[in-house]
Amino acid sequence: MIEAKRVGRPISAEQIEKYLKPGVRGLVTNGIYWVLCLDGRNKLVKICEKGSRTVIPEALDEVVSFIRGERFTHTEWSIEVEYANPMFRPKQIAKETSARHVSNPTTVCRDTESLTQELENLTAASDLDKVLLLSLVEQFDYHGGIPIHLRCEARASRVSFFDERIPNSSKRVARVELGKRQPDALVLTKLVNQSNTLQSLSSAVPHDKGPRM
Repeated sequence: MIEAKRVGRPISAEQIEKYLKPGVRGLVTNGIYWVLCLDGRNKLVKICEKGSRTVIPEALDEVVSFIRGERFTHTEWSIEVEYANPMFRPKQIAKETSARHVSNPTTVCRDTESLTQELENLTAASDLDKVLLLSLVEQFDYHGGIPIHLRCEARASRVSFFDERIPNSSKRVARVELGKRQPDALVLTKLVNQSNTLQSLSSAVPHDKGPRM
């Protein structure tokens, strides 16, 4: 078993001994130093001299032999934990450009007409997504339009509904993720529990980020 750390990282036998069973060989390395571990004993091997990038053949042979299980005896190894401090620090690679998180623009729909028009522009929405969302529009129309306290936000990847009456920081009560093989809808757990109709349509499965949705 080999535990590989980045160049410049301090290493020790403790980093791998806790995973080793009796008779199992283990190594920890940062590329320059190698800590060989077996049955509670360890040995520190340095394959490069300080200030030089030339490999020491004897040290490299010892490491390779230990990995292969050849020509090694660990009876004289230390039982003390020895730390290997880095010989040099790697230089940080300069980035030509920095990554930026780009959010999809959001459109707030206050009425069913603007929501219907926005649904036509959502190219990521599947046919089933549109059937689900248009059925919501029909229900809004049947009950006199989108309630004044309900804010509907549409973006390229999802359509979300927020209840402005909720005093908490998270006011979202429903969300439809677009482009999935099956419609992916989240509904506030409290609303699902209060509605026998919703419970009869589908069994409630708590969201992976928490039981709120």
